Amino acid sequence: MTVTQHSQEIVPTSNNHTRKRALIVITMAFGLFGGLYLLYWCFYARFYESTDDAYVRGNNVPVMSQIPGHVNAIFADETDAVIKGQKIIQLDTLDAAKPRDRQ
Repeated sequence: MTVTQHSQEIVPTSNNHTRKRALIVITMAFGLFGGLYLLYWCFYARFYESTDDAYVRGNNVPVMSQIPGHVNAIFADETDAVIKGQKIIQLDTLDAAKPRDRQ
């Protein structure tokens, strides 16, 4: 009795070759886009600043009363522009009369 052995040769198919070529092309494309983005960032983007929660900085001036008292009315809102001498609040007249009565 004789035993015959069948030898099978592994022949590389063209499918492996095309997959390898596609992966090389994709890798090179990512490398090219990454390099272009790096150049964009180095020459432009790192100098540009953007924020979503930006605000305008202005002069903050504290406003205080010269006499103590309770406020009856406020004539200006938080962000309104006021000029020197403009009436901003109205104090209670009873609280304003108390210091004069004591003298």
